Amino acid sequence: MIPTLAQIVAALIGAARLYRFDPAGFDRFERTERAFWQSFFCAVLVAPLSIALTMLEFSIPPPEDVPVAPAPDLLALVAVRAIAYVINWTAFPLAMAYLTRQIDRADRYFPYMVAYNWVTAPQYAVTLVVAVVAEWSGLPGPLPTILDLAALAYALAVLLFVAHHALDIGRGTAALIVAIDFLLGALIQEVARAITG
Repeated sequence: MIPTLAQIVAALIGAARLYRFDPAGFDRFERTERAFWQSFFCAVLVAPLSIALTMLEFSIPPPEDVPVAPAPDLLALVAVRAIAYVINWTAFPLAMAYLTRQIDRADRYFPYMVAYNWVTAPQYAVTLVVAVVAEWSGLPGPLPTILDLAALAYALAVLLFVAHHALDIGRGTAALIVAIDFLLGALIQEVARAITG
């Protein structure tokens, strides 16, 4: 189910507003089951950014004291990372289908997931910009790591904001949901890295 260009633009505007912690961003999204399925089109839009991040990851030389691993088979790398990308886009929505019932917010599942999926677009864009700046700007010492951590903290704060408002739950429960999302995504990525080296 592919959204129209107007729907994509409206959703991206809404996502950008949410990334500025503006609750008016929620008004840009439809809150229907159809909108839920359409929101997964964002995975198609950000796929090039995900590919760029993967290419950047493999272009960074390891530290001098770390042995260089043999280059992974390109076909295997593409297959594993593609599977991980799809799992990453589907695992959390499946988990939330269960969790929203447990916290008595099943009626807010579609609005939450629509906003959550679309807010991924600016999240990928910011992550890529930060990764490029950290890698190629020649920042001294720990500054690249600090920049990465700041970008991660910002993204998690946005996800906390989305969960808190879209699900109408306390910040503690929202933080738990964000933690589950983060740990699930980290596990998927680590398994993919372990397979491809």
